[in-house]
Amino acid sequence: MSFTDQDQTKMLLPTETTKVPPVQKKPGCEGPVWVPLRVCGFLYSHNDLVAYAEKYLPDNFDDIAEARELSKGLIRDYRGQSALKHMKKKLEYLDYVLIKQADGQVARCLLVGSNYDEEELAKARDPERIAYFREVLALDSTCEPKWYRLGRSYKS
Repeated sequence: MSFTDQDQTKMLLPTETTKVPPVQKKPGCEGPVWVPLRVCGFLYSHNDLVAYAEKYLPDNFDDIAEARELSKGLIRDYRGQSALKHMKKKLEYLDYVLIKQADGQVARCLLVGSNYDEEELAKARDPERIAYFREVLALDSTCEPKWYRLGRSYKS
């Protein structure tokens, strides 16, 4: 194992953590350690989106679906998409990525920031931005965004 490999091993974060990583160093940049991209945000499953829509975005889709004999799966998909559209409007430039969790499940991470550069890292640390995300997503005030790896597998 070379010096660089040892340093990279030290840089690996768990799949989900509140520890802030350093700014990403891209391959070929100066410095002995390559720092992988991490994203900071809140996980939201399809079930979370559906529950959000049912609670905060009332609709009459059940009646329409029953009249048109639409499946419950289609209704859930509609509600999930409706919730995501609503969140995107409220959070202006909302972006999300799919991340692979430690258990192998794939989840949607609504991005607060990343370690791509100093500007993105500042977004991830901004308490007002985090509070606004909590408000829009209807999350408890103690809920903190976490840092995640993207969908690739890494050995820790």
